[in-house]
Amino acid sequence: SQNKGVFVSVQTYTPEQVLQKLNDGARFDIISFSYGVGCDILNLLSPYSGNVNVRDDLLQGGVIKGDIFALPWAFGGYTLCAFNDVLTKTGGVLSVSDAFEYGYVKKDKNKTKIPSLGVGFAQYTNPFQPLADKGISGKKEEWTNDIQMTSYQAYQGFCDKKFALLLGTQRDLSRILQKQSQGKMQEVSFEFLSGYTDLVQYVSFCDNGQNRGEVSQDFIEYLTSDKSQKKLVSIEMFSPSLDLYDSGLHLDMQKALSSKLTVPNVFADKTVLANQRQSAMQRLGI
Repeated sequence: SQNKGVFVSVQTYTPEQVLQKLNDGARFDIISFSYGVGCDILNLLSPYSGNVNVRDDLLQGGVIKGDIFALPWAFGGYTLCAFNDVLTKTGGVLSVSDAFEYGYVKKDKNKTKIPSLGVGFAQYTNPFQPLADKGISGKKEEWTNDIQMTSYQAYQGFCDKKFALLLGTQRDLSRILQKQSQGKMQEVSFEFLSGYTDLVQYVSFCDNGQNRGEVSQDFIEYLTSDKSQKKLVSIEMFSPSLDLYDSGLHLDMQKALSSKLTVPNVFADKTVLANQRQSAMQRLGI
């Protein structure tokens, strides 16, 4: 073995659990994280000085004052999803600029109003940003109007036809393709959103002495190497260094995400992240 005597133990925590562990005096050698955690751990991190094998737009999300404190190792993006039968208003084509225009009245005895857009959130994500950046006008009554709705709840609502479109992520693409492969879902159209993502996993290290910092940097270098990055296909994520997909809808999404992306800094304060989401919603008029 190249790193004889090195033992890697992987623990999974929520952001709240990470904070509690740190407050209790626990320390880590390597940490994989996303938005809402970076601001709590930055003072523990050491700058990375190993080989950099990732695209610059995603890399800049982990840079503070010119130093690399976090390296992106996997990422996703946002997508609009629609069952084909709701797209008659726009000639059978899913139109991003009409994202708030697909609402309809259900043909049931109650004449139930079905809003145009269902949106899933993680605690610190901003799924409306790519729509706001395209200058779209929103309608408050034409979305689910619930920032507590999780990604899975939104997906479930889409399956149950509680709204016309889903503003989801690469995870929903995978869920839908899986369901279709089992013959349990009708045809769905996708429009992959370019220009922005905050669905990035970063990796950082804390130098705890006794050669641990050096080994941690070697691990990060390996995680972002081509050999390791090729394995992201198995979890249907995208690579910050390689084009992994050569066919199908994952290739289409990869192409949408290949142009330069606006990426928030992963160490941004939670209040800043909340304000960015609020600002995007205000720009949409919702």
